[in-house]
Amino acid sequence: MNTRPLRELTVRAIPPAKAALAAGLSWWLSVLTFGSHQPYFASLAAILSLQVTVYETLAFGAQRILGVVLGIALSLSLVHFLKASALAVALLVFLGMAVSSLLGFRARAASQVGVSGLLVLALGGKPEYAAARLMETVLGALVGVLVQALVWPPDPTPSALQAVAALGRAIERELRDLASDREPPKPGRALALVRQASEAQAAVTLARQSLRLNPLRRGRAKDARRLEIAFAALERIAIEVRGMGRSLRDGERQVLQPLARGPLQAAGAAVRAFVREVEQPGSAAGSALDEALAALRQRNDEVLGPLPGLSGGPELRDAAALVSDLGRLEQDVKKAVRALRPRHGGARPGSA
Repeated sequence: MNTRPLRELTVRAIPPAKAALAAGLSWWLSVLTFGSHQPYFASLAAILSLQVTVYETLAFGAQRILGVVLGIALSLSLVHFLKASALAVALLVFLGMAVSSLLGFRARAASQVGVSGLLVLALGGKPEYAAARLMETVLGALVGVLVQALVWPPDPTPSALQAVAALGRAIERELRDLASDREPPKPGRALALVRQASEAQAAVTLARQSLRLNPLRRGRAKDARRLEIAFAALERIAIEVRGMGRSLRDGERQVLQPLARGPLQAAGAAVRAFVREVEQPGSAAGSALDEALAALRQRNDEVLGPLPGLSGGPELRDAAALVSDLGRLEQDVKKAVRALRPRHGGARPGSA
């Protein structure tokens, strides 16, 4: 039975369920604690504070609270000089957005300055109303943080692993195509690798950030560290592969292609084995990777022999650039492997 659609549905249902829980809980607590009759600010703060990670939820909640304070302060100041009017509204929104921008508020948090200020201004600048709205906002933001941290905390690590593995497979495909006798590689393929690397970087960064202030995801620290190491290596390899494609595209392909075919194939196999070890670390994947690296070392050594026989000039320059990129690829994989594997004596993965 295929349970994947059910799992995807469950994952997609988690954010709205958490938002509903945070909104309802903050409303109930506001009524219970402050005796509020319509604590919209509490529910709004809880819903809008929910972000992808616990740390971002806390940071955004703090900005919302500061935004409410700023909006109330501006509104109470203006009400002494201007009645509720178009001029007062325009001035309030301008000052609130300008100050929040200078403070580095996010766009949605900056809008809270104007919203809270307008509500206070519309009710004649009553201090008791302003105090109630501030307490509701603080309560809602705290509820949002607690719900995000304690109710199925977000874990982007699996998605980051998929993004890193996808980058590795894209690099492998590019190496395989470079080793074939097809048409010279087009520049657009290099741009595709750049985009894929950017997506993987964003996913790895999010996975790392998700551990901050997340009490239930401490065990993911090693996984996130492994992904950082793997991505850093693949990012460098992607640059080297783009250099190989440029050498084959701009140089004497008839000379370079037979020379580089074996090393390119071995490099693709090494990248494939590296991705497998990142996905499923263990003795089997490790042995396959060691064999692939040994084969790549042999192929790289073999290609050095014909270099002195080249005619020189651009032909020799392009061949030397290609061999140099292949050698750096090999060293990048080896360096990442040493960082990923635990040292003797129980050191954790990732220690160098």
